[in-house]
Amino acid sequence: MSKGSKFFLGICTFLPFVFGILCLFYYISIVFELVGTISSIDDPREFLPVYFSKVFSWQLWTLVAGSLITHLSLMIYYIIHVVKNERKSEGLKIMWILLFIFIGAITYVIYFFVKIVPEKPEHAAISKT
Repeated sequence: MSKGSKFFLGICTFLPFVFGILCLFYYISIVFELVGTISSIDDPREFLPVYFSKVFSWQLWTLVAGSLITHLSLMIYYIIHVVKNERKSEGLKIMWILLFIFIGAITYVIYFFVKIVPEKPEHAAISKT
């Protein structure tokens, strides 16, 4: 893998965290906005439509969709990378795949720094032979 590809993959590896943090901050801003409007609502039944209109806004769901898409695409990429790596034993391959599935985004960062960054670039490996 070339240096540029590793750089791009490194940026993509952190995208689920970025989208997750943006979702969290956006939701917290919704909560603070709703807390500010509770005092102006006379009838408690008026609160739920206001809450649902904020929670089901396109901005929040765009961030959620971005997080989901980057998470799933990275999971597929890293699982394929593990399966194609012939230097790993079957036990290690299964371990990494299970970690990708059950732990998620933290495992992507660990795998990136432990396994992908130390790899030699493809053109360097070809020129030595």
